[in-house]
Amino acid sequence: MIPANESAERVVADGWTVLRNVIEPELVAALLARIDSLMLELGIPYGSNAFLGQRTRRIFNLLSHDPLFASVPLHAGVLPVVEGVLDRELLLSSLTAIEMQPGQDGQPFHADDGSYGLPKPHRPFNSTAIWALTDFTLENGATRLVPGSHRSERNPQRGEQPQSVAAEMPAGSVLVYHGSLWHAGGANRSAARRVAIVCNYCAGFLRQEECQLLALSREQVARFPPRLHSLIGYGTYRGLLGHVDQRNPAGLVDPERWDVFERRRSRFDRNQRTLAQALVRTAEGDRVPAEQWLRRPEIHLPDLIAQGVPIQLDPARAAVDIASVETAAKYAGYLRREESEIERARRDERRRIPREFPFERVPGLSKEIVQRLQQIRPDTLGHALRIPGVTPGAVAVLSAYVGRFPSPTS
Repeated sequence: MIPANESAERVVADGWTVLRNVIEPELVAALLARIDSLMLELGIPYGSNAFLGQRTRRIFNLLSHDPLFASVPLHAGVLPVVEGVLDRELLLSSLTAIEMQPGQDGQPFHADDGSYGLPKPHRPFNSTAIWALTDFTLENGATRLVPGSHRSERNPQRGEQPQSVAAEMPAGSVLVYHGSLWHAGGANRSAARRVAIVCNYCAGFLRQEECQLLALSREQVARFPPRLHSLIGYGTYRGLLGHVDQRNPAGLVDPERWDVFERRRSRFDRNQRTLAQALVRTAEGDRVPAEQWLRRPEIHLPDLIAQGVPIQLDPARAAVDIASVETAAKYAGYLRREESEIERARRDERRRIPREFPFERVPGLSKEIVQRLQQIRPDTLGHALRIPGVTPGAVAVLSAYVGRFPSPTS
């Protein structure tokens, strides 16, 4: 077997590699049998469009259907390769079974990282492992790959048919590729089906394709190995992204620890209501709301407790309770402003840009940004923000001018 680091280097350099016969035959058979039974139990229909495949059936969110599928994202012959492409703090983005029936046409070419809107080329931010549960051949629709496309500055255009090669491999093999690589499911011109599991991983700082934290109950996750907890999202990236009240959410998978967290959150809510209702006496003898007094930099929560404000604390974690209440009070104004900015951003996300909007008449936009906007013609401000090279500052300027210029047809 080729060492994992060498396989990872091939993915980064060439865009893909095939790990031949890396999956145990017994596991392949068990996975195939369970997928077949789920197709019947769930009544899985064919896809509704050319991308999903009108002769193709897919089972999404596999982890929720059977603990057997936990072996896929954790497999010792595959995961170290993907960790070498991304890093050990990667996330499981999605886990899907795909059955392609005879007569399925070729899929449109695409890149798995195309939805992130990042300027290309870039280092790999996601990587996909396609498990072949049946042989992948040219005749039955083996995945088509476009050599060198992971170094392209763009995604494939609709209907584009670039030169490609077929990733032919025997059952039990795994195709691992760079998220920027152009690829597509081939056409199945054989008399047999083609079955695979697609295991999509992404960097720990990106949003997952499937919302794993809602797709799986905590009770389900608690039965998985700890490494899978972090792949699902019960962990932090670089010790920061994804924390819960400055705690690693890995500790919240267990139902008992979650109960501790819920009690702490309940205390916090009660203490917030107490501060809003209680009055305290100032040094001048005035009586003011406790939450208003706590916002003063020299005042701290123990001062209010000393005046008889009935704050509830957990004796074992009193310092944490005090810090959370004080932080919320002292930064309340800042948090309200941030919430207002978030709401404004949500409105801007949906705000439409007229089709013939004159971007060149907006002062403050660089020539390069104007050219990108004219070329792509975004239909909303949110769409404009996702165009590579168009900065948030440029969209803020643009938002001030959308609606000012009369339509050419008016």
